[in-house]
Amino acid sequence: SAAPSGHLAHAAAPLGASARRFCAAGAAAAAAGGLNDKQMLILRKKMKHQARSRDDGLLGNYLGEFADRHADDLQAQELLDWQELMECDCETVMNLVAGYQEASPELDTPLLQRMRKDLVDSPPRNLFA
Repeated sequence: SAAPSGHLAHAAAPLGASARRFCAAGAAAAAAGGLNDKQMLILRKKMKHQARSRDDGLLGNYLGEFADRHADDLQAQELLDWQELMECDCETVMNLVAGYQEASPELDTPLLQRMRKDLVDSPPRNLFA
């Protein structure tokens, strides 16, 4: 049978049970008014690690640069949206960020729009062209 399409088919390692509980707790906290400082710090560190750990070098470089430039500026929901995006395979992330693939409602977030703008504004080239 064919592999499922979209963000559910991913090459990145799936979240472990403790990470899923953390993200679920984070989503609930974000909905209730925000994550605490420790949770935000953990998600920012995790973001940078996930960026460096992608199988595709170009994608890893872009995500790492994005994380270095923006991790400290992202709000709780954006950090949680990053976690959702990182569940996608490398090709899907590249296509979503480059705007070559339409995002599903759960991935069509302000974070994705920010990443698309960042990609266009990032000198000297569009890494996915």
